[in-house]
Amino acid sequence: MPTAMEHGDVSLDFEPPGAWAKHAVAAYVGDPGIWTSLAPNLAVTMEALAPDTSLKHHVDRRISELATASDFELEGITDRRVDGLPALEIRCKYRVKGEFLAQRIVVTLVSRVGGTPTVVTFTGTCAWVPDIVQDMERVLERALATAHFGGDERRAAVSNPAAHALDYDLPTPGVGRVPR
Repeated sequence: MPTAMEHGDVSLDFEPPGAWAKHAVAAYVGDPGIWTSLAPNLAVTMEALAPDTSLKHHVDRRISELATASDFELEGITDRRVDGLPALEIRCKYRVKGEFLAQRIVVTLVSRVGGTPTVVTFTGTCAWVPDIVQDMERVLERALATAHFGGDERRAAVSNPAAHALDYDLPTPGVGRVPR
């Protein structure tokens, strides 16, 4: 599975070995400014889900990992769509090295490559400073608005609940359900 990346004058096109093709990471880092030592950043990752794992279960596991952080506060989980595909968004904040961080994580189910569901996760992180949070959220929303995850065949496999056995229901009170 060849991998390509372009950013400005930098271009990369290669075929990663074996299992490397199942995971990918792209990271963008901003200027921390004068208010904090933490640079705002956006990380975009891709990974295969474990067999029989739903999007909800994957997100729940992610929240459990985050909840071990100091002063962790889950602000909400919402359903949304990215490029027309099911996604869940986590909003939280927690303390690292004495600073509060704001984090938005959007996990999108993008395909069933070889029968294995794949997720793309957009994670925006910054210091909990209102102006910096607003800037990070604008960057994240621009990235989400431009995301495109491939052809109609892949989209049909994900969007049609009869085509797979993943459960997108959200039993969390007050959150609602991911559209089917």
